[in-house]
Parts: sequence; structure tokens; C-alpha cells
Amino acid sequence: AMAAAITDFGERDIKILIGPSLDPGDRAPLDYADSRDMLLMSCCAVLPRADGAGENLFRMTPDSMHQGQALARMMLDEGYTAAAPIGRDNLWITEILDSAEAEFVARSGNVFADDVIYDASGAYTGEHIAALSENVAELTDAHGADKVAVLYIGFEETYEFVGDALSDDTLGEMRWFGADANTVLPGNDEILLLADPIGFTVNQPGAHEGADNSEVVSALADELGREPSIYALFAYDAVRIVGNAITEGGSSSSADVAAEISRMAEPYDGVSGPVRFNVAGDRDGGPYDVWKLSDGAWAMTGQYDTTTEHPVVLTPEEAMWLEENRTIRVAYDPNWYPVEYIDEDGLLCGATGQYMQEFERLLGVDFVPISVNSWSQALDSIRTGEADVTFQVTDTEERRGYMGFTTPHYTYQTVLATLHDGELDVGAEGFRLITIQDYSIEDWLDANRPDIEYVSAKDHFDALGMLEAGEADAFIGVWTVISSHAELEGVEGLRVGGTLGTSPGLSIGYAGDNPLLGSILQKTLDSIPPYVLEQMHLHPNRK
Repeated sequence: AMAAAITDFGERDIKILIGPSLDPGDRAPLDYADSRDMLLMSCCAVLPRADGAGENLFRMTPDSMHQGQALARMMLDEGYTAAAPIGRDNLWITEILDSAEAEFVARSGNVFADDVIYDASGAYTGEHIAALSENVAELTDAHGADKVAVLYIGFEETYEFVGDALSDDTLGEMRWFGADANTVLPGNDEILLLADPIGFTVNQPGAHEGADNSEVVSALADELGREPSIYALFAYDAVRIVGNAITEGGSSSSADVAAEISRMAEPYDGVSGPVRFNVAGDRDGGPYDVWKLSDGAWAMTGQYDTTTEHPVVLTPEEAMWLEENRTIRVAYDPNWYPVEYIDEDGLLCGATGQYMQEFERLLGVDFVPISVNSWSQALDSIRTGEADVTFQVTDTEERRGYMGFTTPHYTYQTVLATLHDGELDVGAEGFRLITIQDYSIEDWLDANRPDIEYVSAKDHFDALGMLEAGEADAFIGVWTVISSHAELEGVEGLRVGGTLGTSPGLSIGYAGDNPLLGSILQKTLDSIPPYVLEQMHLHPNRK
């Protein structure tokens, strides 16, 4: 139904839609919307993005990773250092469980048991309850009953599951936590009273404390005959944000409105609280209300705000290093458009520019690009101590002599770009490639294909000129970068002539004599959802 509605609006040439509960997993309607240059502003979709879905999709609710983080902090703050998770086989549920586990374990090595997952339809058996009970018993033996909690997330089967689980002596004595979907419990008064001893506590998206929304809430309550859900406030803010973007940008075209929303320097102050979007187009954190079951009824007991909680947990030594080093110098390849490059205003842009913004936000320090004119000079600046970090670099044996590396955060497929027709024969006598000086592909060729002759160019423009002059058969590199430079230079007839099967992983490199900086960078990188990293590369110029 959602896909049909979006198609209907698209065929009527309506370019901006507010309100669809559309998640990035719904690829067909998202791809259709992108193909029609439609801007979608969702009030309440939360699933993690994947495969670059929904370039023009903005979401008013933080993705479900934040809800899992808030759940972990709730449990930890109440003194629980071990947890036994269980839930339905549903992406929203498993995403919350996974993010809760990551947050839980990252904080002082706390313990999560293996997930117990039952059928996607909501059907479970006594074996699932027995497995949960066994996990709880093992955790209790190791850590003590007062340190162990159950984390359960289900849908309409919740009250039946809780009722069955509470017949187990072990589970009936534990503290339970969950998410907002579990509040279907009020549909069964008997279970509500039975569940009182477990102090079932859940969280759900909320409005920021102090948000001025009483007038809107009152008007909606009069219209609906009930208290509005938080998603009604998100939808209200969505309308205002789009309206402001049209007014500020002086255009109602979907592309201009999307660009204006992406450029929001300061959070929009809405009825649900401050709204800022991350590089993927999702609300950048937000508050979660805490509701606890007591005396047969739900009562709000607090709030966790993932926009104010620091997502990177540092050691005292790491925190001290950051306090003493408020500016981190960044080296980069000035000729790797559109991944990293300097724009006409002198700003470091592309995916690397987005990485810098995100790391500055997460760590509260400044990342400042130094002046370099080539990738070779960028590497030298790390070697000589003129720069501290470079965001897009491949780990090689030679570079380990002066640089440390995080785990890879993105992988590119290299291709053979050529102006020749027909298939390339890389094994032919005299076959010659063009590379960029000091790119890691040269090390790979030396180690894996010493039979292939290559010549080094100083940058992509130089390489394309050599290719046009017939100095080699192909130029090996990343197609996005090569084709972008070819378009800038007006080189026509360039095509992909094959591949050598190389897929260099990009890491963040840092001065090898600074392991504290390395651990800070790794923790920060780990705190960023993979889909956000992917969006930075798939849409490097979104911001």
C-alpha cells in the first residue's frame, strides 16, 4: 500500500512527501522515489539503512541503534552488568538487541548472553523459554542474581510470552527490560499484575525535556479525542522543517529542499525538541522515555537522551590526551575527487569532509586539514609528524613503518579504465598500466603481478592525459574517481575494460608513534553505524 501511494503521488508529479513510515529495506518504493527526484520525510521509520537506499529520504526518528544504546544504559545505570536477550526474529528487534549488546559490552566489559530468537511470526515454544532460563541461570551463577537482567522484545505475543515465562521460577525472579512494542501488555490485566515483581521497564522515543509543545499536544488531543503519539509531533516538525527549507532556500524543488535540509548548521527547535540530521539523513539522536510497570500500570520514570550521552567511551588516558590536543591535523589526497578534495572555498569535502564533521561531533575537538598538493606529500606529512591522521588510506607493509591503522571502514573495487575497444588482455606482451604515484595498487602489483609493467602518474588528470596519448593500455583505480575526473577533463569514450580483482580496504591512518590517538580513532569509528559510513561514500557530496 505504501509503495502504491508513493507511485500514485509520483505519477501526479508531486515531489515532496511528508509522513510515510518507509524504511530503507523497502527498496522498490525508495528506488522509485529517487528516480523521480522525490523528497521523502518520514515521521517514524527507524530500521538501519543498507546499500545506500533512499538518497532523498530524511527520517524524523533516530535509527533503532540509538534505542538499543539507551536500553543498555538503562540496565547499567540500575546496576545490572549481565543480560540475557530474547526476542522475535524481526529486523527492528534484532537491531535493537545487537546495538544494546554492543553498548553494554563496550562499557567496562559487561556480559551479554547469546540471543534467543524465536519465529518471525511470533510463535515460540517452551524450548525458547527453557533456553532463556538456562542463560539466566549461568549468568546468575557467575555474577549474582542482583546483577542479571532479562532483555525481551516482542510484539502482540508479549503478554502471552511473559505469562508463560513467569511460570519458570528463575525467570520470575529476574528484572525485565524491553522496548516500546512490549507495552501491548495493558491488554491483559491478569498478566499486568503477575508481571509486577519483574518491574518490566521499557523505553520509547520521546520529546526532549523542556520542548514547548503543550499548545500542539492540546490541539491534537482535541482533534483526536486522545493524547497524540510522539510520532504526531515528529510529523508536525517535519512539515515545519520542509517549510523552513523552502523559505530559506527560496525554492520548492525537491533537490533544493533536500540540500537546504542537509545544510542545517544549527538544530531546528521543534515541538519534539532540537532536530539535526546526520550525514545519512536520519535524526541525529534523541530522547527515549523510560516507562516502568508498577502496581498493574505503566508510569514514566525518566528519560535517556542519546544526543547528550557521549557515544565514545574513553579511558582516562585517552580523555586526557584529547583535552591536551584540541586540534588534530588531517592529511588527504587533494586529487581524489569526489572522495576527498578541496573545493573552491578551500574546504576539505567529499566523504572525508563528512568523516571530519562526524569525528568532530563525537569527540568535541577540531580536525583541521593541512596544505598538501599530492598524495605523496600527504604520506610524507604523516611520516614527518606534520599531520596526525588521514581518513582514507590502505594498510600496507611499507606504511606500517611510520603509520598505524584502524580496521577498514570501506572497500572499493578497482577497475581497468581504458579507451580501447574490446577485451583487454592483461597477459599480453607489452601490456602497460598507469597508476598514481605512491598509491597502494603499486605495492599490490609488485607483489602479485610483477609481470605487468606500469608507469606512475602524479595525479588523475596526469593519468588521463597519458591514457589519451596512448602511453599505456589502461589506468587502474576506482571507477567513481576516474570517471569523475574524466568528466571534469572532458575525456570521452572511457570505459571499464576489466579488473584485476583487487579490492583495497580503506582505513584511518595515524602517526605510528601515537597509539592513544589510534585507540581513540578506532573507538570513534566503531561508534558510527556501518550504514552511515556507507552513505558517506555513496553520496560524498550530500553535505
